Amino acid sequence: MIVPRALMDYLRAARIPFIASWGAVRGSASGAHIHVGLPSPRISVRR
Repeated sequence: MIVPRALMDYLRAARIPFIASWGAVRGSASGAHIHVGLPSPRISVRR
């Protein structure tokens, strides 16, 4: 989808921290989402 990718491009260009998740995150989200801001200590980032 173009809108989420454009948002992520903007956030990167503006050096705003974010995490994008394309699937469910147990205990946090039922589907794809973008969390703007510093990562929550409750979840670990996988690359």
